[in-house]
Amino acid sequence: MFTLLSVGVMLGSLMMMSSSRSLEYYEVNSSAHQRVKKYYGEELSALKNSLLQLKSLAENADQNRLQEVFVESRLHYKHIEFIVEYFFRETALKVNGPNLLEATPSMPNMPLYPSGFQVVEEFVYSQEELNREALMDEVDGLLEGIEKLTQLESAVLLDDANLIYALKLNMYRLITKGITGFDSPVSLNSVKEAEFTLEAMDEVLGYLEHVNDLSILTKQSIVYLQNYSGSFDDFNRADFIRVYLNPLTAAIQEYTKREKIGYPNHLDFAIRKDAKHMFEENAFDLSFFAPQDALELTPENVALGKRLFEEKKLSVDGSRNCASCHNPQLAFTDGLKVNTVLGKNEGLLRNTPTLVNAGYQSTQFYDGRVAFLEDQAHAVITNKQEMGGVFTDIIKSLLKDKSYQKAFQEVYGEKSITDREIKLALAAFTRSLSAMNSPFDQYMRGDDEALATGEINGFNLFMGKAKCATCHFAPLFNGVAPPFYEKMESEVLGLPVANVEEGAVLDGDLGKYEIYKIQHHKRAFKTTTVRNVALTAPYMHNGVFNTLEEVVDFYNEGGGKKYGFELENQTLPFDQLNLTDEEQKHIVLFMQALTDTTYLQ
Repeated sequence: MFTLLSVGVMLGSLMMMSSSRSLEYYEVNSSAHQRVKKYYGEELSALKNSLLQLKSLAENADQNRLQEVFVESRLHYKHIEFIVEYFFRETALKVNGPNLLEATPSMPNMPLYPSGFQVVEEFVYSQEELNREALMDEVDGLLEGIEKLTQLESAVLLDDANLIYALKLNMYRLITKGITGFDSPVSLNSVKEAEFTLEAMDEVLGYLEHVNDLSILTKQSIVYLQNYSGSFDDFNRADFIRVYLNPLTAAIQEYTKREKIGYPNHLDFAIRKDAKHMFEENAFDLSFFAPQDALELTPENVALGKRLFEEKKLSVDGSRNCASCHNPQLAFTDGLKVNTVLGKNEGLLRNTPTLVNAGYQSTQFYDGRVAFLEDQAHAVITNKQEMGGVFTDIIKSLLKDKSYQKAFQEVYGEKSITDREIKLALAAFTRSLSAMNSPFDQYMRGDDEALATGEINGFNLFMGKAKCATCHFAPLFNGVAPPFYEKMESEVLGLPVANVEEGAVLDGDLGKYEIYKIQHHKRAFKTTTVRNVALTAPYMHNGVFNTLEEVVDFYNEGGGKKYGFELENQTLPFDQLNLTDEEQKHIVLFMQALTDTTYLQ
């Protein structure tokens, strides 16, 4: 094992790396680390040269030649991605982020236009006449990002823990974004790029000691990819993950433990640092998505939250509790298109979302207006259309019940009750509704009999041809972007008011736009989980689809395009997926295999 390095000085140039604590930096003085850094520098230089060549060729070269050089550039980027994404996440987003508009709440009318490989890819693989001048401009933008990485090259200061964990995170990235086509959405060169990623792993392992088991697994994974001659659509992702990537990630963890390397202490991660792989039971840390004062999920805390969840005193007229809209038998939904406004015979604006696995999200509500379950509880209780509760009245009512005084004293150490304590308890109960032990999960953990052939085919389609996993990221299958799980994705799909063949009307709910008035957020809604989706019909934020078959058909036809809607800001590709009837059936079978009702226990 290479030697742990002593703590060095804090470098201001690395402050761009997001962190919840101060980052410790390390002096690079071991042979292994020096060689890794040399490899990084060489590949970064080769990447820059490839892009300069691409810019030079953009003026006159044919498209095939441009694509060859683009692939070469991607090779060099994939060789250093494990370092770039770990140390320089903001720059990584500029270099290899999605081709989507962004904006900050403080400047809603100033869109941040995308740049990087995915934008360049759109030009290089365009089916229309190539705009060469625009291509050169975009390559210039990409080169700016590479120049920034070059300037920060001396700031890549490694220790054992950071290096090994960067490699481990890159395996998570490969599973969730690499082989799904997330960062090669046009060329769909994902299988070859997976090989590039593993080549970097193999190179780095060659600098280390006591890594024979890791090296063997890495080389076997590379050979598997080299021997594959099929298409992006036909690649068996289930097999590749189960047989190669999960064991490889587990071997990284075993190496970390065996060599007493430890873990990076400057960052918190959604996936437990000591997890064998991301499909392992309890791999995800619920506390990552919770506020600092969140209650621990002890039996007493959860029991108090459950009691409050079923308490009608939380509503203004005593007619409703949380369970009125969140039925445990329906994965804590209500089976309705929309529920009714409190005390009125009219519908609420949106469909009731599941609370199962709601704790694994970085934002709550369809429009993402709050971050934590505690805030969600407050918003629902005080919403005049939903429960209309007033916390001062709620507290007075609860204090009249001595059993509540006792319960709050057991949890908080005092008989008095505050609104924050109510919300913390409710959130603890909701957070406890974790269900990550479906037949799919059992299959990914090694049970060969857990899934049937159609369900496995459905997973491969979900992760590949159907492009579902580029928004519903495995294994949470929601929109929280891996591998850091900080940002929740939202999408503009183009949903109708009713699912009709003719005369469809575009749904008028503006969604996320109503929060910060960012133009391209009009009709944008959070990407919710498809876990337990077999129990949560009807579907979408407005409950427009009654069956999963209708949902799959909607995506297969290009979203709003199916109804003739022309939405300039639709983020769902307009292209048809060309899924066969059997393929659509298999996708539904896979989603049904994500059902887990252990939360009922």
